[in-house]
Amino acid sequence: QHDIEQGHLRYVSTDPEFRTEDITEKLMFSVTIGKQVLENNGFLIKIKSAKITLLRISPNELNNVRRGKITHNELEAAIEGHSIPANLFRYVILKSPDKGKLMVVDEQLRAGSTFTQEDLKQEGLTYVATVRNTEETQDSFQFQVFVGDQHSPIYTYPILIGIDPDVPILMSRALVVVEGGTQIITKDQLLTVGRSTTAFMYNITQGPQHGKLITQHSTKEPVTIFTNDDILQERLMYEHDDTETLEDNISFVVVEQFEDAGPEANVILGTLKIYITPINDQPPVRVVNKTFNVTLHGQHLLTTAELCFHDADSDFDDSQLIYTKWGISNGNIVSADDTAHELSRFSQDDMEKKRVLFKHHGAHQGNFQLQVSDGVHQTAAILEVHALEPYLEIVNNSIFLIQQGQESNIHSYFLNVETNMDIWSEEEIRYQVTDPPKHGKILVNGEPNLTFSQKDINTGQVIYYHDNSRHSRDSFNFIVEVKEIKAE
Repeated sequence: QHDIEQGHLRYVSTDPEFRTEDITEKLMFSVTIGKQVLENNGFLIKIKSAKITLLRISPNELNNVRRGKITHNELEAAIEGHSIPANLFRYVILKSPDKGKLMVVDEQLRAGSTFTQEDLKQEGLTYVATVRNTEETQDSFQFQVFVGDQHSPIYTYPILIGIDPDVPILMSRALVVVEGGTQIITKDQLLTVGRSTTAFMYNITQGPQHGKLITQHSTKEPVTIFTNDDILQERLMYEHDDTETLEDNISFVVVEQFEDAGPEANVILGTLKIYITPINDQPPVRVVNKTFNVTLHGQHLLTTAELCFHDADSDFDDSQLIYTKWGISNGNIVSADDTAHELSRFSQDDMEKKRVLFKHHGAHQGNFQLQVSDGVHQTAAILEVHALEPYLEIVNNSIFLIQQGQESNIHSYFLNVETNMDIWSEEEIRYQVTDPPKHGKILVNGEPNLTFSQKDINTGQVIYYHDNSRHSRDSFNFIVEVKEIKAE
């Protein structure tokens, strides 16, 4: 109450929009008197519409010049229905220009600075571009106009800045290089041209990361400084390091070759982009090498969990690898969609999408040969096949740590199984908790549950929640079942 009596409480409108009519805002508050609280009190605030408008706001255009004038011919405010002296219109800068300086007489205008309508009529404002640009660009400043206790909406004054005629022009176009190859950098890819000179020097500031710049007839030491003359004489080359990369970049600064490097020197920042054309030079390499276990006289999907190759070529998709099989001693490979159709060729994509099925017959142990091709290179491989009675083993039954009172996912690397049975879906692997945890609980999809599948585990739906007791150890017993085969 004391703040109100002393006039400390003020209301400030933050609405930037121009309103043609008065609006009302309602302030809700509560009052506390001792232990008594008075709720739901309302206080109406009437916000009068701003009557100050701009008669004109014309962009300032700098064409081949670095300085321009803003007068009342470009910027003028007025109050509707009133004739007000020019010196009463006070402009307040809310945001100053980013790419230049705004001046009134010899004073620079910054955020919070003011000028009047009279200043616009008498001297005008001067805008001086400080950016050194080789392309057309824009700048602006924001302001409000005040007359007494009235104010305008927030306005933005645009400034169009043409190309600086004194700034050298850097021309840069992407260089295309074959993987592991060398390419000359010509004036079609990189060159700097000034109004009166072409003598420019380039200092590399970053890169290249996947190759190096060299000059012809040199010792192939990387180049860090080069000139326009090196480019024009076609002495400068980029040499790729033959890695499986698709792009590279060289960042540099450009200065006049014989100019003193003082604070006013023209410095241009540039980047030469390099695109690498890949070539198929990497053979497929086996990344999964397991014995293929099947049930005796049964069948089993052949997937990338048992057999998988990788091609390191950067533009190659491993799913496109083609497998050609021959010489199977104890079974045959058929289409999972049509088991009467034997497959002599199939892709890695077929294995990823569970379209390749192995059917056992004959000896318990055998193998078959494979040729894996990326279309250019071939790699030979042998897949060992063991046929056994159906089995189910628990693997990765690991201890995992959890903070007191917290919860943690039971991931597949904590709990998983290994089997030679033909499983088409992880939902076929079912877990049943027989002895629940004593100091926590198992949650499945957010609810307490003692049964779940391998799919629930793999998708992060199975959680152990600790009950916040002081017990530092807990456990639970379970049975896992697949096709009536159980393990515990």
